[in-house]
Amino acid sequence: MSFAAEQRVSPRVAESVGSILLDVSLVGLMLLAATLCLLDAPSVPRVLVLVAAAVLGPGGALLTRLRVDNAAVALGLAACLSFSIEIAGSLIMAWAEWWHPVALAAALGGASLILLITDIAARVRPREPSE
Repeated sequence: MSFAAEQRVSPRVAESVGSILLDVSLVGLMLLAATLCLLDAPSVPRVLVLVAAAVLGPGGALLTRLRVDNAAVALGLAACLSFSIEIAGSLIMAWAEWWHPVALAAALGGASLILLITDIAARVRPREPSE
């Protein structure tokens, strides 16, 4: 066996690295959205980042628990899940007569960040070899 053959990365490790990069990208997007809101950034960049975070954040965080091979399907599922969660939260607030969309956005962002960070931690943690 040559040295080059020994350096190949297993498909499981490559999949894990790709998933970690996706999770870190989503965490970065969510943190950027929160930072732009807190700093009262100019409206156009803030709105674009907030829309991207709202469309991809909650659904993308839930998709970390599923394994979807097709990127287009994953993107569509992330958007649909995000919209569904946000609509459900809005309906609950309307029915409860407690309309605070900033609180909903903060709760969804926080829950998404927790899911993403726990997924990153689970993937980075070394696994014990199975016998």
